[in-house]
Amino acid sequence: MIESNNYKLEDFTFKHYKKLIKTAKEKFSFSSFKDFTEKEKFIISRHDIDYSPENALIMAKIEEKLKVKSTYYIMLHSEYYNILEKHNTNIILEILSLGHDIGLHFDPSFYNIKKESALENKIRLEREFLENIFGIEMYSFSFHNTNNFILSCKKSHYAGLLNNYNSYFQNELDYCSDSYGIWRFNRMFEVITNPKIKKLQILTHPVLWTEKPMPPYKRIYSSILKRKNWETAFYNDFLKKNGMSFIKDIQ
Repeated sequence: MIESNNYKLEDFTFKHYKKLIKTAKEKFSFSSFKDFTEKEKFIISRHDIDYSPENALIMAKIEEKLKVKSTYYIMLHSEYYNILEKHNTNIILEILSLGHDIGLHFDPSFYNIKKESALENKIRLEREFLENIFGIEMYSFSFHNTNNFILSCKKSHYAGLLNNYNSYFQNELDYCSDSYGIWRFNRMFEVITNPKIKKLQILTHPVLWTEKPMPPYKRIYSSILKRKNWETAFYNDFLKKNGMSFIKDIQ
């Protein structure tokens, strides 16, 4: 069995996230992909919503209370949520109402894209669709599941959206991520308190943050289980509203 203490599982709670943001504010000014400048000292906070819009909303509320703005990246092709469900659409609208930005979380593998020249059309297609759905203007996108191809796509913009894996962000900013629910490189607290770091991009995945510490796999499984329970309750409510609850008892 792997020793969990090695992975600082106690870090990945909403309570600790609040502490991290408070600590970061003591040193950095928070900027967004829309309004940063390449000369100032800053931190950019970004959230890729791969699984849980619900957890994203919790983090958005924490940040709003601390007067911090982030960008939340949403997917059209997630296997774990449908952004067009009324429930999830309302969550995104609430995140927007809290003052945060919404960006495109783009998955090239959905289209089997393997050449940089093929990115423009598909990114534009998804950008325009989401802008129309939410009545917003997007400014940036993040790639989903980075690989060698994605990291080779270093142009500043694609389809009019800032690429947050472009050459500037890869070469000039320090980077910290919670990928897979562990600190694979540097612990976020150590990064934000390092006096040598002046420009920083932080990536979190909201599903990996919970009320109480738990192992990474259980955090994902818990989100999947919540989704199952939500769909079950939705169907039961549908039956009840239509006077068909007896359907559940047919054997």
